[in-house]
Amino acid sequence: LRITLTLNVDEATVAAMSDTLGGELRGLSPPPCGEGPGVGAHKHGSRKWTPTPNPSPLRGGEPKSFVVTGTGTEIGKTLFAAALIGALDGEYWKLGGELPKNGIGAGGPAASPPPCGEGLGVGVNKHQQRLLTPTPDPSPQGGRGEGAPRFVITGTGTGIGKTVFAAALVGALDGEYWKPVQAGLDGGTDTQRVRALTGLPAARFHPEAYRLRTPASPHHAAEIDGVEIDVGALVPPQTERALIIEGAGGLMVPLTRETLMIDLFARWQVPVVLVAGTALGTINHCLLSIEALRARGVPIHGVAFVGEENAGSEEIICAKGGVRRLGRMPMLAELSNDALRAAFAENFDRADFATADSEPADRS
Repeated sequence: LRITLTLNVDEATVAAMSDTLGGELRGLSPPPCGEGPGVGAHKHGSRKWTPTPNPSPLRGGEPKSFVVTGTGTEIGKTLFAAALIGALDGEYWKLGGELPKNGIGAGGPAASPPPCGEGLGVGVNKHQQRLLTPTPDPSPQGGRGEGAPRFVITGTGTGIGKTVFAAALVGALDGEYWKPVQAGLDGGTDTQRVRALTGLPAARFHPEAYRLRTPASPHHAAEIDGVEIDVGALVPPQTERALIIEGAGGLMVPLTRETLMIDLFARWQVPVVLVAGTALGTINHCLLSIEALRARGVPIHGVAFVGEENAGSEEIICAKGGVRRLGRMPMLAELSNDALRAAFAENFDRADFATADSEPADRS
């Protein structure tokens, strides 16, 4: 058995952890299938367990190889890889190192990705160069060519800075703001924060369709409050000024048990501004978000970064994602109307938001 980890780590550390953690993981084996993998279902107490169709590497046959990856940096994949190696009495290889002898052989060719195929809405994915050629996004309804521009502000995660950026954009465009679903009321709402940061009159701020008490995923907060979110009723208001719409959390946050935030954006077809941090892990989060948006045909206006300068990460995200870099909002010592307006004017070009287009960056 070979375990491949997509992160450079000390192999001695993995070896030490595997001895300690392997015994713990060995106790997590599923109950025997009886009829074989993928056949039937088993009930253990109140828990129904359905075997996967993949044969278990612990039941004989050829040794199996697994790639261990994670949803982000420092998520715990090294710890889990060590536990798995110990449990399966396996071998370990870190990506970027020399292939083990039971692979291609010491000094053999570099690791090869799988054959190229069609990516999700992004054209041919050439694995070695990771060259993504985006397909054109559909013309946004209510964006280009229909009067005042409209933008959806979303982020690569919760707490990434999209409310601060939304406030800066509302102020710069002298526009209007709408937060369809507010989850969490203690300490004020995002609508109240944006109004305070912009100093604009109350008439510029549209009431939330749903105000939920619990700071959680909207689907969960609604269930706690005994509220049923009617996704079909969430329609952007018609405005004569630029309209800035702020989503709840990230793209994959559930509005209901059937609908994600990104599904709502796909229905609206309003160009999205993706707000992203600049810290370690942002490349992965951004490119995954960009591919998810394109897979659903959501028009992307560009990426707005928030945080300390990280030119290398910002450049590679926009180059590989085929999106424009709109600018970077630095961390502000004082978060006020004047400071926010000055920071936006210095780090963004208002002309980039004059129309809600979604043309990809020049890839030539």
